[in-house]
Amino acid sequence: MTSIHTSPWGGVQDATVLAPGVTLIETASHGGLHLAGPALQAIPHAVGATFINGPDWAEEDCEMAIALAILHAAGLVPSDQLLGFTPARMADTARRTAQEFDTYACALQHLPAG
Repeated sequence: MTSIHTSPWGGVQDATVLAPGVTLIETASHGGLHLAGPALQAIPHAVGATFINGPDWAEEDCEMAIALAILHAAGLVPSDQLLGFTPARMADTARRTAQEFDTYACALQHLPAG
């Protein structure tokens, strides 16, 4: 467990470090990623600006796939830490999210090709 006790989604019930600066956050009702250090810096400013709770919090429904795909492509999150997804499947999920929701369209240019 890390020292993260609160999140935009409520009190943290579980926090799992996936990679340096990338922590999976679980609460009673929701969750996502907390990003810090080099991981936070690797998220392009325009993409982080679309994250509803700020660039250092990627919620689990849409933003987490985008963040993980970008961070994996940058070599900051290993393949075995993609929450059961293959790198190709994570990138595809992120691309589909960015295509489906205009809010995240700017992420398309930063995601790995499919």
